[in-house]
Amino acid sequence: MAETNQLTRALEIMAGYTLRIDEIFKEKGKMPYGMVKATLKEQREAFLKHTPEDIRNLINQHGFDAVNEYIKKMMEG
Repeated sequence: MAETNQLTRALEIMAGYTLRIDEIFKEKGKMPYGMVKATLKEQREAFLKHTPEDIRNLINQHGFDAVNEYIKKMMEG
């Protein structure tokens, strides 16, 4: 029986991971960190609708620094 090349095996494993991740995103319709696939305009509109409670939940979920970067990014755009 022929032995499988290690690089080929590694690429097959990574391809499997990528396909599973893509399926999860398609299934839930979301991107990592709770971002929904949306246009920049839709992202901006969603940002403007955040309540103080939403911001507290985001901080609890993702940490202060990540939320601070998100707010900074949205305020610039």
